[in-house]
Amino acid sequence: MTGPDMSIEHIGVIGAGQMGRGIAQLAASYGFAVTLADAQRDIAERGRGAIAQQLAKLVDKQKVTAADRDQIMARIQPTDLYGGELEAVDFVIEAATENFTTKREIFAALDQACRGGVVLATNTSSISITAIGAAVTRPERVIGMHFMNPPPLMKLVEIIRGLATADATYATTRALAERLGIADAVVELGDAIDELNGRRPAALLLLGNGFGVHECSQEEGFRWPRNVGSDAGDLLLVDWPRPARHRGDEAEGGCAG
Repeated sequence: MTGPDMSIEHIGVIGAGQMGRGIAQLAASYGFAVTLADAQRDIAERGRGAIAQQLAKLVDKQKVTAADRDQIMARIQPTDLYGGELEAVDFVIEAATENFTTKREIFAALDQACRGGVVLATNTSSISITAIGAAVTRPERVIGMHFMNPPPLMKLVEIIRGLATADATYATTRALAERLGIADAVVELGDAIDELNGRRPAALLLLGNGFGVHECSQEEGFRWPRNVGSDAGDLLLVDWPRPARHRGDEAEGGCAG
């Protein structure tokens, strides 16, 4: 396969914390079947329950109909990481705790649980994609897919290649982002940036992609692109030191992120 795989209909989301729940809700809202997995099934079930609570609030505000809420929830099924259900997924997005050891263990498990051609994406905001990819037998399938928080509202994602990431893996990931409604707000980061200098140049890449960047300094960070639809002001996307409230990736138990 050299072009994007457009047959993806079933997404596995690993980690039922804040980011994982948001990604699962986003994917289910766009019609994808979602398997929401965590270290233990009850953690995933609680994550699904939190999504239901969030959707109930949107129904109360008349932003989502009750029928749409029910359809979204019907598409999300909880499981544990080792239960066998992940064999059916077409694409995986890992959104677990921002800890390299945890992610390496998860990817080693995914390498065994998922079919050979399935792309294994990570929502990491700072860990090397190449290092994560070293945990699997086919590192060309591994890629970074870093969503902003909260994913259902923030239409922006970074796609980050590791040194071994295949062109087909990138093409499939980019195509999936477009199917998730993020067609005009994808930041593409290459392996040299990822491996040699983290992702601090992200603001420059936003500028190169036609977005209006307010600032690109370590002291002030930079403002969100206007067409992302956020009023987040100077929230930082790049990974220099920043207050914890900007991260949205606190662990909630298990492998939740």
